[in-house]
Amino acid sequence: MVASKDYYKTLGVDRKATPDQIKSAFRKQARKYHPDTNRGDAAAEKRFKELSEAYDVLGDPKKRADYDNPISQFRGGGGGPAAGHPFGGGRTVEWDMGDMGDLGDIFSGIFRGRGAAGGRSAPAAEQVYETPVELTLREAVEGARRLVRQEDGRQLEVTFPPGTVAGSKVRAGKNHTFTVRLQADASWRVEGRDIHGDVEVPDHTAVLGGEVTAATPNGKRIALSIAPGSRAGKVIRVRGKGIPALGGSPAGDLLLHLRVTVPEKVDEEQRKLYERLRDALNRG
Repeated sequence: MVASKDYYKTLGVDRKATPDQIKSAFRKQARKYHPDTNRGDAAAEKRFKELSEAYDVLGDPKKRADYDNPISQFRGGGGGPAAGHPFGGGRTVEWDMGDMGDLGDIFSGIFRGRGAAGGRSAPAAEQVYETPVELTLREAVEGARRLVRQEDGRQLEVTFPPGTVAGSKVRAGKNHTFTVRLQADASWRVEGRDIHGDVEVPDHTAVLGGEVTAATPNGKRIALSIAPGSRAGKVIRVRGKGIPALGGSPAGDLLLHLRVTVPEKVDEEQRKLYERLRDALNRG
């Protein structure tokens, strides 16, 4: 990877820059000069190609090491031009580009762009983007669409299917991956694909049994049958009403924890009934 171009200068970083500093410098300029945001601007397109070429080298630890020490590429090996001595002859030739002045540029131009077999080097790898995206629990249950702006300025419409959970990765376009996080929800708690929540049950229904309606994460309400003598904290499991199945993972369940309620205020008749109930329970 002997090259006359100063890739550090191209990216505007010091030769001792860390990989993170190199990546940051590339991303910052790539957004500015990307062809999609500079349509018809030949200078911007040329600049973007120069940046991509520089990052292809400096962003790869092995390529960067070879670039920083070009002499190492012509040492060792034997047998032919592709084995380290560009003009053949059966022996190793060592080139010190630092002592050759302008000839260093000439020789680097000869070898640049050629691989071990004499062909052109592969094009620079396309930048891969990874972006965290936060979804509500309802969006995880029902699915969602988001219009997301990439770091290079392009926009993508991303579809998150029903059943997406925290940690799920959704691929969009050729080089963008979105990692899902779920927003905290005061009303619900997620465990895997199961969803836990509370349902209020009046005290008399808990004692005598009956039916109540309960909320679900998607905003709909369902009817629940309450058995007589149900205690606070009892869990009613509703099969398949948690986070939907996706990618071979079965649907989770909705687990509703009973929260027994008492009236905040009672009229005179109700108070007397509670007193009669208390007395009857005490006699028992």
